[in-house]
Amino acid sequence: MEKIDLDNFPTYETSKRMLSRVSPVYERSYVGKWIFQVMGMEMEAAIQIFLELPAQAFPETATWGLGYWEQRYGLTPKPGDSLEARRQAVITKRTNRAPMNPRRVEIIVEGMTGKHTTVEENVDDYTFSVTLDDVAGDVDIEALIERLKRIKPSHQNLFIDLRERPEDTTLTIAGSTTSFSMTELPEWRMDYDFKQTITAAGIFGSVSTTALPPAE
Repeated sequence: MEKIDLDNFPTYETSKRMLSRVSPVYERSYVGKWIFQVMGMEMEAAIQIFLELPAQAFPETATWGLGYWEQRYGLTPKPGDSLEARRQAVITKRTNRAPMNPRRVEIIVEGMTGKHTTVEENVDDYTFSVTLDDVAGDVDIEALIERLKRIKPSHQNLFIDLRERPEDTTLTIAGSTTSFSMTELPEWRMDYDFKQTITAAGIFGSVSTTALPPAE
């Protein structure tokens, strides 16, 4: 049997606090210290569960509480499913129960792909578009299309726009105005007919910068 260093036992912080509140005689007792060690182990396990409870309230952060979410939505995970895959299944199932609208479609697609998504209705007759930004060949298009076909209204057509990260663009708009005023002096009165004409003009310019490789 491994010899226990009674000077550094029990090892749990909760056990040490409880031991500090009783008679010093227990600090010299092997059996007494083991009793506080076991009680401290159970108390710290309960404290850890309590601290983790807020995370279990959401499938996005749930760990040991994920099973309750799966039970709620009637899901049975596969033995090899990762924690993230199980979470995503719950999130998808939960989302499907909400009314389907553009924002809901955006949430579903973003959850599947991790890409910023914009859904626009009525881009054509009975057609809506789904635009994904910053796509660089890392999206499962077939799975995405299959998913959208299941959640979209049956009478709606679907258009998917996959976009890579756009280059930074700067647009500068400038303009100027000219004003004219006339003050009529009482000593100098005259008949006049003044017509005001305003002409608006502007200039548009674009500048692109390309970094050249250093000269050899």
